Amino acid sequence: MEEEKEVNFTTLLEPYCERDKDGVPKRTVEGQIKWLTNRHHLPRDVVDRAILQVYNELDEGKKFEDSEANGTAGHQLDRYLYDVAQDIIKQSVKKQAKDLEDFMLKFKKSAVEKYVASQRGSVWKRVKAVFKPV
Repeated sequence: MEEEKEVNFTTLLEPYCERDKDGVPKRTVEGQIKWLTNRHHLPRDVVDRAILQVYNELDEGKKFEDSEANGTAGHQLDRYLYDVAQDIIKQSVKKQAKDLEDFMLKFKKSAVEKYVASQRGSVWKRVKAVFKPV
């Protein structure tokens, strides 16, 4: 039976934290949360979901490498975290739009049926109208 290893965000973030001259990490999970909520004005629940998704991927072996074109590995991690959060929002908005469209179609169909029924009148009224003396 496999032994479950303890995973925490600090351990997963360690390769990307970029320490200052005093050895204090420049990048922390708390800093990422503040960056996404304060600077990018993303809802906290979206940020939480994005962090869980990205850090789960890191735990499963996803890696970021320094590159001249894309910057440091830590910067790439931050950008990826932001992109994941944006994707979560896009998926949520698409679902909300679809739900709203479904509601509108049901409402419209119901409203049309009620209008037709109100205009048509009862069966007895229609029968009387046909046989109404002239």
